[in-house]
Amino acid sequence: MSTHDPTVRVASVRRLRWSARAPRLAVGGAVALLALAGLRGLIAPPKPTVPAARAPAPQDIALEGFAVEFVRAYLTFDPPTPRATSARSRRSSPTGTWAPTRAPPCRQATTPGPSA
Repeated sequence: MSTHDPTVRVASVRRLRWSARAPRLAVGGAVALLALAGLRGLIAPPKPTVPAARAPAPQDIALEGFAVEFVRAYLTFDPPTPRATSARSRRSSPTGTWAPTRAPPCRQATTPGPSA
């Protein structure tokens, strides 16, 4: 007869205590590390910021003004009153020829009826 039971494990009490404390110590260490990083951020002077590069100044202001008016006329096109819209757009066009055209009406999608 053997006195060794296979269901009983022999372990050191010290090892069991440390394995039980390990998760708590890991969380505590992470909190301490983050707290130190936060304190460092409060104490250390901020890093100098580099200003963003600016876009170069427009070369042709008149051309940009025309482009702005052209886009305004295009985006404010009103299909029910195309003549008023085209008058506004002719004002902004150097030749007086541009005007948005009326879009063709959309066709209704037809669904097939019930088959007989």
